[in-house]
Amino acid sequence: MRRTLTVAATTTFTALAIAGTAHAAGPVYHGNDYGYVSGSTVVACDREVDGNGVFTQVDFYGSQATRNFWDGTGADSECGAYGGETNVYAFRVCEDHVGCTGWYRP
Repeated sequence: MRRTLTVAATTTFTALAIAGTAHAAGPVYHGNDYGYVSGSTVVACDREVDGNGVFTQVDFYGSQATRNFWDGTGADSECGAYGGETNVYAFRVCEDHVGCTGWYRP
């Protein structure tokens, strides 16, 4: 009986750990601009006054498409933050007309 309970508890714990949302990752920098994923929040921060927009690009588990999360306020003290984003597989930071970082897994 004791062995059965141990196996059941271990299996349940492992399943919960695998099914969880993304953990904190980042920040990932592209010059002075940066982005990160924390739990279910995706953040993009434009810190360069150069006219190029900044976004954090996210690839989700089981999806064929990526989504871009922009810092819509430009190079100021505010960042673009988007909540409720689960199942993040990987992300990178991109600057318009310049390029992107490599992909990072949270």
